[in-house]
Amino acid sequence: MKRYSLVCMAVLLTLLCVPGYGDVIYTGSTYQYDDWGQSAPGPAAYEAGQIIDGAFMGAGKLNDPQDLYVDAEGKIYLADAGNKRVLCLDENWQLQNTLTGYTWQGQYMPFQYPCGLYVDGEGKLYVCDSARGETVILNEEGQAMLCLGRPETDLLADTASFKPTRVVSDTTGTIYVACFGLYQGLVTYDFEGNFTGFFGANRVTVTAEVLASAFWKSIFSQEQAQAMTRIIPTEYASIYIDKNDFIYAVATSTDDSRNELKKLNALGNNILRYVQNSGYYAKNNYGDLERGSIRSKTIDSRFVDVHAGENGVIAILDAEKGRVFLYDQQSNLLSIFGGSGSRRGSFLGASALEKVGDNYAVLDKEKNAVTIFRPTRYGKTLLEALSFYSKGFYQQSMVLWQQLLEENAGLSLAYTGIGKALYQEGEYEESLSYFEKAHDREGYSRAYREVRKEYIRNNLIWMLPLAAAALWGMARLIRLIRVKAGLAKARKGKA
Repeated sequence: MKRYSLVCMAVLLTLLCVPGYGDVIYTGSTYQYDDWGQSAPGPAAYEAGQIIDGAFMGAGKLNDPQDLYVDAEGKIYLADAGNKRVLCLDENWQLQNTLTGYTWQGQYMPFQYPCGLYVDGEGKLYVCDSARGETVILNEEGQAMLCLGRPETDLLADTASFKPTRVVSDTTGTIYVACFGLYQGLVTYDFEGNFTGFFGANRVTVTAEVLASAFWKSIFSQEQAQAMTRIIPTEYASIYIDKNDFIYAVATSTDDSRNELKKLNALGNNILRYVQNSGYYAKNNYGDLERGSIRSKTIDSRFVDVHAGENGVIAILDAEKGRVFLYDQQSNLLSIFGGSGSRRGSFLGASALEKVGDNYAVLDKEKNAVTIFRPTRYGKTLLEALSFYSKGFYQQSMVLWQQLLEENAGLSLAYTGIGKALYQEGEYEESLSYFEKAHDREGYSRAYREVRKEYIRNNLIWMLPLAAAALWGMARLIRLIRVKAGLAKARKGKA
């Protein structure tokens, strides 16, 4: 009887521990990187919550979903590529409408593989269909307004495929399309659909392999050189545009594992800042810094999507390990969450990332579901501190940074934030220790300069007489040396 009671109690405890739908059961092993580029345990800024599948949406089972987009009104759009449809959902993820194609020039064109979505300020829906090689623009009634196909240009070889995967549009009506395998950059069209050129192409990174290839091509014959493997830039995997028309773009990977993330201005130049005067690893090396290998093949981050929030936080999605990396506008790593696997909060085939309110939604094309990540208490404090910090309100962020350091002593940005707050208050000497802990050489130099100036101002009363006395003494010494030299010369002349 006693054993039976113990068994019943164990079963009851097990049932009580089983979470209901939407409860958090797994957050993954959270970690961060220190200033030496070494991984270390760190608190979770986001935790996995609700999992949303096609049945919950009222749309049936999803099949190979590729993209998510949330418009200004909170409406959600999902590219269900395997089912050849686009789902239009409300803010509660409930199905409102299903688009399976469009009519263009009097002919109905069913979707074949819709994989990229965007909604502009006027409510027009942009859909990339890579199987058709087209990007179509639909009005709010789902009617086709414009169809963008393969551009007519000599810069594209006749044999080159044209597979649009992501699309955005700026406030002037210029349309930017990212295409699979297209290394020339983003394809641009004007508001009437006319091809206008390529934008923001990646550059070939100069590596040992590139230098060796250039050397051999210089000594080989033309036929031998043409037979060699071509080294070309990496294409963009995904793009995102903010309210100021800056385009954030991620490449799947790069030769030297740097500059995978870019922030492109109107000229196509990367203006994303990274401070390379602190720490001991390249701040423009995004994703995991510690790379593994399988069968002599290096396993590096493989980015598939990017999002930039109004608070300046940049999120990039790594499909290789199913992780989301958060950065500020100076490329400081803020947090890492997610993982690879079948458990909640991890992914088998992460394909898209979107912000839904304060939460992040990550789409998994293998699980055919969306996982919602919501901020933890630590994450909310971090975002609030960052909001003040990014606006230059260092004093307001100081208390928050101090709270964060109690939970995460390895958060270098917190030391920098406190150092800047103390500097702004005129506490230059005290700020030195925080800049030193953050390995912030620029901040330390600036504070040390003020300490030195303050020391000179405070001691100027006795430093000036001392300097005058030193100058007088030097003058007397020089005069004495000259006199002695003259006497010695006179004695030598008499002799």
